[in-house]
Amino acid sequence: MYYFNLTGEIVASNAHDLIFYWHSKILDENYTGTITIYLSSIGGDIESAIRVYDFLKSTPNKIHTIGFGQIDSSAITIFLAGDKRTVLKNTRFRFHEPTYHIQQANSMLPFFEERIRLFQQLDRRLKEITSQETKKSMVQINKLYLEGKILNTADAKALNIVDEIVSELPKPTNLS
Repeated sequence: MYYFNLTGEIVASNAHDLIFYWHSKILDENYTGTITIYLSSIGGDIESAIRVYDFLKSTPNKIHTIGFGQIDSSAITIFLAGDKRTVLKNTRFRFHEPTYHIQQANSMLPFFEERIRLFQQLDRRLKEITSQETKKSMVQINKLYLEGKILNTADAKALNIVDEIVSELPKPTNLS
């Protein structure tokens, strides 16, 4: 059984590492088993989280995401990629409106307009993923992000983020 640990901040480099690791297992080793990801993160880059989510959802493999500690912000998007989503009891989930950064402070107005359109698209996609995976309306999901909700495991399960709450971290297994 293979697994991948993703802890710390979600950034382009660890998103790349996760995608490269699983892609090589699937292509080079013809791995058809369950992709297991252990996840504990304060969140981070939304684009990287969406990239990981889209990659995981596009594989033919079953996905098992296992959360512990905290699953905050953009890490929720990766967690939601699981066909099965397990968390260690007392795991925290933190929702908030996304934060965006523009690195090039001096530029022409069209540059900023293009960045705003990109940020709006990322924001919409992030919330669409959450709505789709939890089967909650966009109105409910927008409210969740806007209010900056912090959920415990029971609340996350009630919201359809979590499938299973456990007392011990499970070992990787193949999902049926």
